[in-house]
Amino acid sequence: MSRPRSFPLSWLRLAAAALALTLLPLAVRAQEAPGLGLSSYIGQNVSSTGIAGRPDTTFDSVQELIAVKPGRPLTQGDVDSSVARLKQHPGVNEVGLDLQPSADGVRVRFILEPALYVGMYRFPGALNEFSYTRLLQVANYNAQMPYSATDVTHAEDALVQFYRQQGYFRAEVRSQLEEDPEHGLVN
Repeated sequence: MSRPRSFPLSWLRLAAAALALTLLPLAVRAQEAPGLGLSSYIGQNVSSTGIAGRPDTTFDSVQELIAVKPGRPLTQGDVDSSVARLKQHPGVNEVGLDLQPSADGVRVRFILEPALYVGMYRFPGALNEFSYTRLLQVANYNAQMPYSATDVTHAEDALVQFYRQQGYFRAEVRSQLEEDPEHGLVN
């Protein structure tokens, strides 16, 4: 009977390193979340619709142009019709589509181009009591997101609720937009 061979420890380390380097691209690929296209959401219930990218355009002013309606299934025809009609709105060159899954369906947001993106939030008067990063977290700040009046309203509401939970019952939050179209930003 022959005795099992023992390998030197350095050889085992080398083999483990080679295996790790071989499997690393697979692990990285497995962590990437594939982008879900429109076809992935067709037929799902639309939970909400909105617009983003243009502080000078309100949802109410373009609502009649949008065929995608909350409470109805999402269809390719409704999306195509909405995009075509929104492109005819003054100042809109292109229309992007942002689809987000939600508990009750899919949130549909049309991004009107040329879009302005959120640059910076400022919290004058609040930084004496709370850190800037904590306030960004409460406001649900998302870097590189197109401007959305709905997102700003949600941020205001979240900040007021946070201040009240901290004992500041008379706190008020008012947003003031500073547009920088040259750089495509709104602060």
